[in-house]
Parts: sequence; C-alpha cells; structure tokens
Amino acid sequence: MVSYLVSICRHCGIHTYNPAVPHGAVDDANVPCDDDLFDVMESQNPWWAGGGVPGEYRREFKRADYAEMRRRLDDEAYRHHAHALFGARRSGKTTVLYQLVEDLVSGGDPRRVMFLALDEDALFPSAGNLRRMLDLYSRRILREPRHRPASRAYAILDEIPAVKNWPIVVKNIVDRRSLLTVVISGSSSADLFGGSRPLLGRIRHQAMLPMGFAEYESFRGRPYAAALSAAGARMRDVLAGSVADGDAGAFHECVKGSLDELALAKGDMLMDLSEYMTYGGCPGIAAARGDAGKAAQLKMHLRLSLYQDVVKVGCVRHPRLLGPLFALLAKGSPRMINKERLALQLGINKATLDAYLGLLQAAHLVSYSDLYAPVRARTEKKVYIDDAGMRNSAAPGSYVDSLSESAETGLLAESIAGDHTKRLWAALDPAALQEMPYYWRDGRGREVDLVMDLRGKPVPIEVKYRRRVGASDLGGLSGFAGRFGSKVALAITQDESGIMGDGAVMIPLWLYLAMCP
Repeated sequence: MVSYLVSICRHCGIHTYNPAVPHGAVDDANVPCDDDLFDVMESQNPWWAGGGVPGEYRREFKRADYAEMRRRLDDEAYRHHAHALFGARRSGKTTVLYQLVEDLVSGGDPRRVMFLALDEDALFPSAGNLRRMLDLYSRRILREPRHRPASRAYAILDEIPAVKNWPIVVKNIVDRRSLLTVVISGSSSADLFGGSRPLLGRIRHQAMLPMGFAEYESFRGRPYAAALSAAGARMRDVLAGSVADGDAGAFHECVKGSLDELALAKGDMLMDLSEYMTYGGCPGIAAARGDAGKAAQLKMHLRLSLYQDVVKVGCVRHPRLLGPLFALLAKGSPRMINKERLALQLGINKATLDAYLGLLQAAHLVSYSDLYAPVRARTEKKVYIDDAGMRNSAAPGSYVDSLSESAETGLLAESIAGDHTKRLWAALDPAALQEMPYYWRDGRGREVDLVMDLRGKPVPIEVKYRRRVGASDLGGLSGFAGRFGSKVALAITQDESGIMGDGAVMIPLWLYLAMCP
C-alpha cells in the first residue's frame, strides 16, 4: 500500500502529495511555499524593514575574531572566496556574525545583507531550500539576478552544517565569482573542513576559541586590560627574537619590565585568574550571574556539546558513553591516554574509541599532544581539555584558588597553559602544521610539559605552579636543552620570576597567559 504525505500552504492552499516519502520525513517537496519561507526569512532580518539587530545580540564588546573577520571581508584578494568561522559552542560565533551584520548595515544598504539561522526548523534546512532562500532574497529583496548582483551583497549563514550538501550551493556561488559574499559558521571543524573540500582554495577558515585570559580581562572591563594586552604583545615579539638569536636574557628583561609595569594590578588579576581557572573563557558563561548560574550554564553547555554537537558530527552508536568518556579524559587532565584501558572501562573496542576521540576533537572539546622526537613514531598521546570550565564541570573538584599549591590546581594550571601555548605557537609561527604543542620525556624519567618548535628551534616549557621553584625542579628543561640544544626555555610558576641555567626564564602564569592571544 502506498502512503502519501500531505502538506498545505496557508498562503495558496496547495496540497502536495509525495508517495516516495514516508510519513514524518522531511523532503524538499514537503516544505512551506515561497511565501511561508519568506516570512521566516523576514523575521530573521528585521533591518530589511528598518529594524535593527536583535537586542540579545547587540554587544559593545567585540572579540578579536570580529576584527579579523572584518579584515578578511575587506581584503580584495579574497573577494571571491567564502569565509568560514568555526569553533566551540558558546564561544560567541553568532554574536560575531550579528556584529558583522550591524557594521555592514550601518555602513550601507540594509537590504544587501541577509542573515539566516539555518538551525531553525522552520526553514526546513536542505540544499534545495537554501537555493530557494537565496533565490527569494535575490528576487524580492535585491531584485537582481542571484548570480549577477549589481553590487556587493552578503549572505551570512549561521550553523551551515544543518544543511545537508551545503558545499554544493556555496560552491555554485563562489565559482561564478559573484558579488554575493558568503560567510558561514559551524561548531564542528569536521563539518566545515571535511564538507568544504569541494571549495578547496576558495574558502578561508577562521577558528574561534574560547577567550584567552587577556581577552577575558577586556571582556570584564578591567581598567588594566589594555596594559595587560600591550605587555603580552611586547613579550611575544621579544620571545620570538630571543629564540631566533638564542638569547634568553632579552626575554628575561622584558618579563621583569612587564612585572614592574603591572605590579599594582596583580592582586586583582589573581582574583580574576581564580574565576577563569574555575569557569573558563566562554563569553556566555562569563556573562552569567553568580557561581550557581555559571555552574548551571556549564552543565547545560557540556550536555549540549556532547549530545548534540558530537553526535551530529558523526555516527555515534553509543551516545550514552560520551559523557563517561569525557569525564574520564577530564579527570586528572592533562594526562596520557591509555586507549586499551579506556576501551575496557567503557566496554567498547579500540576502533570505536578512536572514532569517539576524533569526534571530541572535531567538536573543539579536547586537544591531543604528541611526543617530541627527531623521528615521529606512534606513541601515547596526552589529552588536554580545551576549556577549563568544561574540564571542571565534567570532573568537579574543590574550589579553585589561584594562590593554592594543591596538586589539582597544578594540573589545572598546566591544562590552561597548554591551551594558551597552542594560541602562542599559532601567533609566532602561523605556518606550523602541528596544532597542539608537543610533550617530551626520556628513558631517565625526565619530562617537559610543552614544546613549541619555532622554525626548527624547539622551545621547552615546564609548568611548576608553586611559589618557590629551584634548579632541581627544572631537570626536564636541562635534559631537553642537553638533548636538542635549545637556548631559550620557559618555566611557568605561580609567582616567581628570574632566569636559571640553560636559558630557563621563570614567568608567573598570569603574565604568561597575557602573552598568548
């Protein structure tokens, strides 16, 4: 027996019958007519009728990601490229897109900017419907041929992975070298990188991370935030020169000067550091009121990230295991991954575990560090949770105090330092292929937490989050220098600064974080 799916458009009353689609399925033939679809588009673009950006997205604070995306849109060399913004849930991607809308609308014709939140069910997201919406925008708003607009226009498509086969539609626009500029966003790098292969060479990806500590201070409106960022930029430049010249003394002098400059703000920054170490750098969490509000937001954030974003990225046969897996990774992290033991604890095979670990990375929840060695070989990976708040929510511990010397605070300091070192490495060497810094250990039990390789010159970094650090605590840095000849090394401490043998410059955590954009 043939079953039929019936849809009725409230504008034209047309009945659509499709015997090929079972009841309850979504098919391009069973969606609202043009008028219904356009109603939803109008509701998402109030500026077409003289309105403005929705109040909940009007933010005075603009993240550095906004300025970078704006610069890219103005770059004539990439006029005929698509622009992709991807990053973890709650990192502020949608806010950045609305800020772009506000800027473009205020500086030109509001009708030349279209925003679509493609994860809204009312749009029945599919490649066919995305084409229809682009056609409706061209016919009813621009009143110009879709592939030949008279002047620059913008299609800003939030959560593009909700549209199956979206690259086909975007590629069709880009290949025609249209004056319609496409900006897309998504929470999963797997969706955007993997899906955008047909656009290779014609799409620019921009990663959006949770706020680093210096940006967090700006977000909080601290009076010393500008001085902190300026000191961080200066230290980055000097560090790059010190590594190139093999002169640790120059960087040490720069650290001393920055400590003197920021001495009066240090107490307030340490209080903020405790909160950052507890709740992380997601703007939505930082804006929540009170400890209870932040904790509740984090729990919901983690649940949605695991059971919506991760499940959406790939085939997850046992979604109920994602929570326990993430909790095991978070507990005691940074930590080495013993895959055999993890698989046994979860009751899954190693291949399934490998797939799940990859999905967590694609959803920007974890990063993995490899062993630094002259010849890369298969070794155990070290796992870092990308945001401190997510780590603490999955494996709750005691209250975090930036002045504590507990083992848990030390691990948390290393975790945050690892995330920030990833940012620092990207800033100092944009061509670096390795996303996460390496770790190092040798057969004599000596270890280094983090290693950046700056154009063939390795920089070892050890996290010793305690008030007093002596030469005996930095045996790993000495061993690494003896093995690989590094002239500049960093020891991240709680409060101590100075320089030791083998070019080891001690720098307090709060100041090191300021150096990492």
